[in-house]
Parts: sequence; C-alpha cells; structure tokens
Amino acid sequence: MKKPCKATQQIIGVISVILLFSLSGMYAQCTVNPPLNAHANIIAPSCNSSASATIQVTNNTGPVTYSWSPNVSTTNSASNLTPGTYSVQISDGVCRLGNELVVNGDFSAGTAGFTSGYIYTNVYQTMMNEKYYAIDVNPQLYHIYFWGTDHTTGTGKFMIVNGDTAVGANIWSETISVTPNTNYVFSAWLSAMNTISAAQMQFSINGTQLGGVLTAPNFTNMWSQFCTTWNSGSNTTANISILNKSTVLYGNDFGLDDISFRACAPASVTFTVGPSSPPVVNATSSGIYCNVGNGTATAIVSGGATPYTYQWSNGQTTSTATNLSAGNYSVVVSDINGCSDTAYASIASSSTPPSAAFSSIPVCFRINTQLNDGSTAFPNDPITNWSWNIPGATPSTSSSQNPNVAYASPGVHTATLVITTSHGCKDTVFNQITVYNNPQPNFTGGKSGCAPVCAQFTDASTSIDGGITNWQWNFNGGNITSSNLQNPNVCYNAPGAYGATLTVVNSYGCTGTTAITPLINVHPYPKANFCMSQSTASVDEPVFSFCPQWSNDVTQWHWNFGDNTPKVNNVSNPVHSYASTANGNDFYSYVVSLVVQNQFGCKDSIAKPVTLTPDFVFYIPNTFTPNGDGLNENFYGKGRGIKEYKIMLFDRWGNLIWDCSQ
Repeated sequence: MKKPCKATQQIIGVISVILLFSLSGMYAQCTVNPPLNAHANIIAPSCNSSASATIQVTNNTGPVTYSWSPNVSTTNSASNLTPGTYSVQISDGVCRLGNELVVNGDFSAGTAGFTSGYIYTNVYQTMMNEKYYAIDVNPQLYHIYFWGTDHTTGTGKFMIVNGDTAVGANIWSETISVTPNTNYVFSAWLSAMNTISAAQMQFSINGTQLGGVLTAPNFTNMWSQFCTTWNSGSNTTANISILNKSTVLYGNDFGLDDISFRACAPASVTFTVGPSSPPVVNATSSGIYCNVGNGTATAIVSGGATPYTYQWSNGQTTSTATNLSAGNYSVVVSDINGCSDTAYASIASSSTPPSAAFSSIPVCFRINTQLNDGSTAFPNDPITNWSWNIPGATPSTSSSQNPNVAYASPGVHTATLVITTSHGCKDTVFNQITVYNNPQPNFTGGKSGCAPVCAQFTDASTSIDGGITNWQWNFNGGNITSSNLQNPNVCYNAPGAYGATLTVVNSYGCTGTTAITPLINVHPYPKANFCMSQSTASVDEPVFSFCPQWSNDVTQWHWNFGDNTPKVNNVSNPVHSYASTANGNDFYSYVVSLVVQNQFGCKDSIAKPVTLTPDFVFYIPNTFTPNGDGLNENFYGKGRGIKEYKIMLFDRWGNLIWDCSQ
C-alpha cells in the first residue's frame, strides 16, 4: 500500500475485500477499517442431489447482510443450487473503500489527470509571485524560502503551491464518473512550505463546498490528512476541487499530496456450481504405424463435474492412452461426484513408411543456401519432425523443414536429414552440398605526385573455382567514379589521399571485394606571392626591397630580378639595386619573378614589374655676354633626364626673334 489513507483490495478465495473509512461529513483523519474475511463453502452436487453453499464471514463490526444474485437466499446459506455462477454482496454497515478513482493523486505522473486555475511552472526560481504551482521533489528549486518533501516517500513528487489571495481560486480539480446514491470519501494531505501564514482551503464537489476550512500545519515538512464524505445522490459525475480560502498576501504557501476519492462498496464473493449430470464418454483412436506399438486412444468427456479420473483396460490413467499395440481397449471415466461412464477404442495397423529426401543448389562461400525438403509420407501419418545434421554449417543442426544455412569453408559437404511422422515412423537421407570458393580480389596502382595524378590500376585478382568474368571498380575522388574495365586509368585533380575498391565476380557468380586506401596521394601546390617596397623608383636610387607573402608550406624559393643578375635562392627579404643596369637618362622596366616549392616538390611562381624613371632637371640662363671674352658666349639650355628640347625667344611685341633645338 503506497499511501496510509488509500484502501487496498485483497482477494481471499474468490472474495473482493474492501477497506473501510469512518463517515463523518466533516474533515477528519481517515480511519482505516480492517478487511472482512469471507469465503464460500460449497457442497458439490452428487449424481442424485443438488449443490449447496454457505458464506462464512469473520472480523465484521456489526450484523452482516447478504444479497444473492441470482436471488436464491437472504442469509449466509443457500441450497438446491442449480449449475451456474453465483455472486453474494456482503455488508456489515461500515464503509469499506473501493478502488482509487483519482488519476495521479500522488503526482508521480507530473501534471497528468487534473486541472488547476493556477499557473504551472517548471523553471528555476519562478514562484516568487502568487498563483503559481510546480510538480517536483524539491520546492527550493522554485522559491528559496520554501521547505518540505513529499508525503509518500520523502523523495517523490508533490504539488508545490504559492497560494493566491483570491478566495475560491481553484487549486486542483478533477472530474470523475460516480454511481448514483453511493457514499464516497474524499481526502488529501496538506503541508506548509513556510510558517509566515498558514494556508487555508476547502473541498468542493459539483460546486458545493464540503465541511469547514482546512488549515495547514504550523511547521514545515509536516503533513496533515483531511477527509470528508459525500453522497452522490442522482449525480453520475463528480467535479471534485480544492479551493483557496486565504486572503493573506505573504505566506499561504503549501504542498498537496496523495489526493484520494473512493466509493464505499460492499464486499463480494463469487463461486460456480458445476453440473450434476453424469459424464458422457467417447473414445477416438489411431492405428499402428511402422509395425511398432505406437497406437493411441483418447477419451472425450462431456457433462459431469470436473475433475475427471480415467482408468484404461491396460492400466493407464490419463485421458490419452499411448504406445498401444493392435487390439481393443476400454476406459472408465469418473467425475468428482463419483458418476462414471465407459467408452471403447480399437487400434488398427498400417505399415507404409515415410521416405526422406532433400535437395540444394551449389552456393558461394559465406552465402546462405536453403536445404529444400522433398520427403513423402503416408497421408494419414504426416511428417511432424525434421532433424538436420549439417556439419561445417551455421546452424549445424536444425528442426526447420527447409533450413537456411551458411558454410564456414568451401568444398563438398555432407548433410543428413532424419524425418519423423506423427506416429513416430522415421527415415534418413544423406546428400552432398557444393560450396564454391569466392574469388580473391587484388590490384596494384599506387602513385603520388602533384596534381593532377593519373594512375594505371592493374587487376591482380585470382579465382580457384571458375574464371573471373566481371570487374567493378569504385574510385572516390577520381575523374571517373566507377569502371568495369579490368585495368582502368584514373586521374585525381584535387589534393588528398585516395583509395580504390574492386569487386570481382567469377563464372559461378561468386564475388569478392577488397579496398586499398590510401593508395593515391595527390600533393597540394604552394601559393607564390611577395610584396615590394615600391613598384617605381628613380634611376638615381634604383633600390627595391622585397618581402615574402607565400603560403606556409613553402620550403624553397628563388628570386629572379630580371636584369640578368644571378638568381637569389632562399633569401626571404632580399634587397636589390639596379644601378649597374640603369645608368642613363631613360626609363627602365624589369620583371621580378619568384618561384616557390613545397616539401613534395610542387611549385608555383609569380611575376611583378618594376620601373625606373629618370630625374628631370633643366637650366636656362637669363643672360649671356657674346663679347668674345670666351665667357657666356653662347645661349643654350642644359639639364638631366632630357632627351631633346627647343628654345624660342620673343620680343616684347610677341615677335619670334630666335629659336634653337637640341
């Protein structure tokens, strides 16, 4: 019994015994009445007399009344009972509770079965406000100032409530089908979650409040039980509720558990009276097969009262006599009342034996094969058992008519079948099963390199039984993903490690598959790049600085500055001057190239142009003295970075008076 307030049902003989509550009409502790002990003493009918029964009841608390169905008596005994089933309801005037009608009254199933006008939560610390409830084992998960455990075990679930201040708020409600004019007991257990102010509530059924106001205990983790009774009258349903009665804002925090609603029901006992007529016996028999004593005869009984006893003329005492030789037999059958009848059986003889046979087809190694039974037997003696002995196979034995087996090794194997008919006749046959070797797939074709890598795959498969007739290749990542050529060629473009799978089929249809991985290794290319301090410089300062911007897998690199100077190897940040090749007043262009290589020898290159420009300086005198002294005799321009120039002189009126060009 899970809860102290809940009733239980005990079965004594064939009697349903129900616990009893005291009926008060007000809230009170539930009183558990001890179960009634009752049983029926039946005097079975004899061949010439009818049956009788007496109901015996102990530990009743008052006078006992008896209600028989069918109505054959109003006391504890009845006589002249005809065959059939009888039921007696027993009452001593005390309410003894029936089955629990509340669904999930102990809240072990969470929120199932009931409704509430409160708001449900299962989120941590969300019951700081009124009119919330949770179903859990620890109230402090929802409010840090709540304390308590469930009433049943101390570790189970119960209803944790932060009470509303609205009088009549529906805390818990459930609708239950009831029987009219029946007394019911409604009970619940109440506990305080804190002691700020005691919770108050009231029971209600179909909108009518029952009894007075319930008050929670003054201490946390203390449970009090409240009970009341209710008569259903003409009702067929009961909407039972627990309503809030407190208007206090602070406190009114409580737990509910083990809510119960049960009917007061009488105890009952049911028994059956068997027929008083004598048994009627017939016998069936089967003939002898395989020329051995394996005949059978069976007594078929109708009427009388069980159990029956059997007495065959050969001394056997069961309903079926076995291992009978040809001849005539009799059986006397008696029922429990001593009434008896006799039947006779005749055993005939038949000598047609069964013939065992089976077939199978050759099979490939590790492939299941079915052994097909082809046995025959006499129509009136069908085969009922197949016993196979299959050495080297799984399973190695079987009782199936057509077993499915797999052999652990190739070759020629012998299997044995023993058949047995319904009358024990046997026959044996031996057959051979051929298991072919599977072909052994193998191939070569491994290769590594920078993308793309093209590999020639060469078949190296062998077959002991039959020749290889079919090849099926699978190339994951190849430029072709499959092929049925014997020796295909496949290219791989993307870097990575790749394998291949080969399935071969021989002339017997046997297959073999192998996979080799990794087989092809396609190496990635490095990424070449570099930066320059400038892309254009003056011929007066033709110096450039370079820095690496290549990928991390680069292991070697070579610089070529495009001016026929020696290449520079494995210098990360070279500085190069073009002074030796750019020494005139002109423009110069060079191509700087970089070649990088990774650990696999895969290379990449990049080239970038650089330009040298001349500096432009030009001087024109503002006077000259052509007086023959050898100084400033000529008027001309002079500069650097100038290929050609033209000078024109005009007078104040814009007339050209002199020009020259160089």
